[in-house]
Amino acid sequence: MQAWLNDTGENRSLAEGAELLLRLNRNKWMYQQILRTRNFSKLEYELKKYLKIRLAGYTLQEVAAMERRVMPQAKETLGANAPTISTDAENPAPQFAGKRADHDTLPEDIRSLYDKNGDIYFKLKQTFETLKQMESAQPCDRFELLKVLSDLDKEYRENWQRYDGFILPEATPESEETAQGTVEKTTVETTTVDAKKIQAARKYLSDNRPKLEAALDEENEDRANTLRSKMQERINLLLAAGQTFDEVYRFQLESLGLNFSK
Repeated sequence: MQAWLNDTGENRSLAEGAELLLRLNRNKWMYQQILRTRNFSKLEYELKKYLKIRLAGYTLQEVAAMERRVMPQAKETLGANAPTISTDAENPAPQFAGKRADHDTLPEDIRSLYDKNGDIYFKLKQTFETLKQMESAQPCDRFELLKVLSDLDKEYRENWQRYDGFILPEATPESEETAQGTVEKTTVETTTVDAKKIQAARKYLSDNRPKLEAALDEENEDRANTLRSKMQERINLLLAAGQTFDEVYRFQLESLGLNFSK
């Protein structure tokens, strides 16, 4: 396909290109129309759409599977995180639920995740609505927007996880006076260790969720049960530490058989 598109010579075979397209879309009517009208422009346009999918490493079946996964997932994300419009004249910007009470004390890079997700939300919604209007289009026509939707949804959820999961180190004195004298405190060291465990647990869940989804799709129960057990250990650790989860992310994990009861 790429070789045919790269060939701009006068002797390039219309029939060969049309045959390539027919093998991809099985559309005999389009095949006949391209041959009858000798429409090289239409043929090039259609083949380039399929080439983008192939170069991105997908098959048409995988694009269809992506749509079945991404559209419901994005719908859940949008439903669970809809902004509320502020009536404050001094601060008319949309406000999102989930803003931490200690937001103003967080490091700038963590605070920025909250604001960044405001922009991502509206891009996500716009892309989702556009795709809804393209329900009758072929997967190859929706591929680029589906990829954008998938990337936006992933970034949006990961930002919330980082924002919600960030732990401020406790500002404690290096020592305190006691009746016996000065005793060094170890609170800061303990907090640092706990924070690392929490961040590692969240990363493990993020890294292994797609692996669990794949194991379930392949009906590999042994692998799915092993992954589920290890992921449940991390969830239990996070719940015991008083951690919270984004609604959409929690729903996705629960749909894979994971439990959030303390």
